[in-house]
Amino acid sequence: MTKPSKLSLWVDTAEPGESMTYHVAPHAHGDVCREAMDLHEAGLIALVRKRRPDTSTFEYIAQRTKMRRKP
Repeated sequence: MTKPSKLSLWVDTAEPGESMTYHVAPHAHGDVCREAMDLHEAGLIALVRKRRPDTSTFEYIAQRTKMRRKP
């Protein structure tokens, strides 16, 4: 059985409007970014990309929505 990711655990406990930086890099890639997209498509989070000052690096941020997971 796969251990739940940090992002998935956060989604289950976060209040609507809370944010979490889940990835920092020049490009979105990897399992955590795919998981973030899946959570976004399910309506559980909004995705935000914010450029770090004076760099080519971005913060990829999940913002919790009001939608709840279906049982």
